[in-house]
Amino acid sequence: MASVKPQEFFSSIEKGPLAPVYLLTGEEGYFIDRALAKILTRALEGVAKDFNLDVFYGKDAKADDIVSQASTLPMMSERRVVVVKEADRLKGTEHLLAYLASPAPETVMILVAEGAEKPKEAALTKPMSKSCVFVHFYPPFESEVPRWIKQLARESGYTVDDDAAAYLRDTLGGNLALVEAELNKLFNFLGDRKTITPDDVRESVGDFGMPLVFDLMDAVAEKRTGAALEVLSRLLTDKENNPIMLVGMFAAHWRRLLAAKEMADAGDGPEKLEKAFRLNFRNKKAFLGQVARARATELRAAFRSFAKADGALKGSALPQRLVMERLILELSGAGGF
Repeated sequence: MASVKPQEFFSSIEKGPLAPVYLLTGEEGYFIDRALAKILTRALEGVAKDFNLDVFYGKDAKADDIVSQASTLPMMSERRVVVVKEADRLKGTEHLLAYLASPAPETVMILVAEGAEKPKEAALTKPMSKSCVFVHFYPPFESEVPRWIKQLARESGYTVDDDAAAYLRDTLGGNLALVEAELNKLFNFLGDRKTITPDDVRESVGDFGMPLVFDLMDAVAEKRTGAALEVLSRLLTDKENNPIMLVGMFAAHWRRLLAAKEMADAGDGPEKLEKAFRLNFRNKKAFLGQVARARATELRAAFRSFAKADGALKGSALPQRLVMERLILELSGAGGF
């Protein structure tokens, strides 16, 4: 089994032979969705999809049915594609694990296990043959975000200078789904030009009411629930502030806090954290105070609240204000620190 880093995966998936099995795991759903889409684009090229594409969900599917489909020769095509979402929730996986040790060469199987716990992840990777590919997608570190921004732009034929990439990172955080959406706006804004400058970012992206957003995140992290709800109300009176975007920015901030907490728990001091997260006089005291009060287990648990809020905002009949207020209460209470 080849364990591949995310950046290496995205650089290589466009060329070379496809692997018979891909296992996509990790905490960064944006990367996982993107990786799945790229594999499918390549694997389904020239394939009769109606006969040769099967999608299973681990919570409902039987492993034997998955193996049966993966072992069936493709119909009127050179390749069969089998996707297994929630692969870590499969039960009775004995035959699947045997298949992973000797996968069918005519099939591309894609196992998706977003957020899988390490033991379940290891159970899937251990029997894999050398020809299989495993990628664990982690949220990008602060220092990695500009590189990802440049890669996203490069894939669309654009370049981003260093200052513009840093400005996008500082404005939007590590939420790459939001970064990609704003890059698409920038592409339309640029017209025929292919180089993105800081002035382009400032004019197209704006500042998203960042001071208020920072106030909101600080109030939540410091458990000042009343203040957080008041700032939220002010933010939501401006129709330019998209609640889905706010949830993404919360999640990006919590990822930074979790990464910093893990560094602090490992013995790294304030100076190292200040350098690693590019803290300045404006945000250093608040950020380090949040890290000191935080517990890693509760920071991780908060991501369930983000996922629930994101799902409700996109597919629920609940008023968006109510969804956001519930999120604030969860984060500043049991789901906070």
